Amino acid sequence: MVHDVEDQVCPDSGDHLRHNPKYNEFVEQLYIPPDSIIRTVHRIKGYLSYKCAHYHSNRPAELRTGLMRPALLALPEVLKFGGHVSFGGLKKFLAAFVVYLTKVCLSNALCRVYESVKRPV
Repeated sequence: MVHDVEDQVCPDSGDHLRHNPKYNEFVEQLYIPPDSIIRTVHRIKGYLSYKCAHYHSNRPAELRTGLMRPALLALPEVLKFGGHVSFGGLKKFLAAFVVYLTKVCLSNALCRVYESVKRPV
């Protein structure tokens, strides 16, 4: 998927935006459909207003969830706290689906789930 800036005008200065590859981003997301894990790579094209030197991109709202979308995010949480699986065990389990995450990434994901449920619980 390629995400482009919708209008090519800087909202701050009114200057015409010119594509600048220096500001391009690649953002991955993983999710679990019924039978596998899917990896989507988003290419977010970066634009620069040379008049005011502001950077612009069109990052879709769906990418605010981070690398792992909700269904996949719940999986390590259940395995870690419900099944008492170690971080090493989680890494091995996910590697079976060709998903290679660091302990830091897994820890951050678990913290996000904890933060999202601590208020309602």
